[in-house]
Amino acid sequence: MALQSLASLLQGQTANAPKSSAKAKNGREVFDFFQLVAAWPQIVGPRVALQTLPLKNTGTALTILVGHPTYAQQLSFMETSLRQKITTLFPSLRQKVQRFFFQTNPRFFREEKERQNKILANAKNTPRTSAPSLHPQSPTYQKLYAAAAAELKNVTDPEIKNLLISIYIQTHAP
Repeated sequence: MALQSLASLLQGQTANAPKSSAKAKNGREVFDFFQLVAAWPQIVGPRVALQTLPLKNTGTALTILVGHPTYAQQLSFMETSLRQKITTLFPSLRQKVQRFFFQTNPRFFREEKERQNKILANAKNTPRTSAPSLHPQSPTYQKLYAAAAAELKNVTDPEIKNLLISIYIQTHAP
């Protein structure tokens, strides 16, 4: 087994971690707002994230779109905790997020939910195109199993042999 560098081992692990900022040509930090939107469920929790969304960051205020005034009230109670979580994930926002403003728009979240329900309904109604599987007692299955077992007679590990027989049957099934 070849040795790998730590960077190459961690490359796949850090792909989902939010990146805090990047440097612009003039040396000032540039923040990608979409990273905040992507990390929003991690900041407020998955259930609250279904009814809230960061909308814009202007000056020192972060505007959050909410589906109902009670979410705005709840998030205002959590303001200190929210600011801490945001600055922990995105240190470049420490001076840029000092206040929170809330905008209520239940229509946005209602339409989003309807759109998702429509996608789910379409997925349920579309017929599956996968081939039907063979029953282990069918003659076709028995023939394919016998042929696979004959070809793989030299494989000694029973687990690997069963997996290879399964692959053989799946690839050679009519």
